[in-house]
Amino acid sequence: MEKLRVEKKDIYTIEVNDKGETIEFDLADISLSFKCIKALEEIDKIKQNAKMREIAISKKEDVEGKYMSKKEEEILKVWQETFIEMRKAMDIFLGDGACKKIFGDRNYIEMYDDLMEQLLPHLDKMKISFDGMKNRIVQKYSEDKKNVIE
Repeated sequence: MEKLRVEKKDIYTIEVNDKGETIEFDLADISLSFKCIKALEEIDKIKQNAKMREIAISKKEDVEGKYMSKKEEEILKVWQETFIEMRKAMDIFLGDGACKKIFGDRNYIEMYDDLMEQLLPHLDKMKISFDGMKNRIVQKYSEDKKNVIE
């Protein structure tokens, strides 16, 4: 059997936990910026949906339960579902299973704020923006390094 392998170049790797697990970003992939934007847009939609669901629940009549009220239980379920959806959304950009590597099974309110705080310096280094991608294309393909994309 014949084989064909295209060497991966321009891979940016980040260690994400104490187990030495990593996530990788293919900096040559022109869709990387789109994946980042899509993930962030999805996170915003998911948060907004959760807030709307929480407001709707808060307007219901409450019923006391053995350990917590019905409203409290419903709100906790909303946020549990929300975190599952948010993990899927971030994995669009970070790669399948990345949030599991980063957070394990732990979910907490500020987790995505914490993630973005840690991720921002890496986004700058990776030059994930239109200008960053344009500059990479210019450096790679332009003979005069000016009029490739303008």
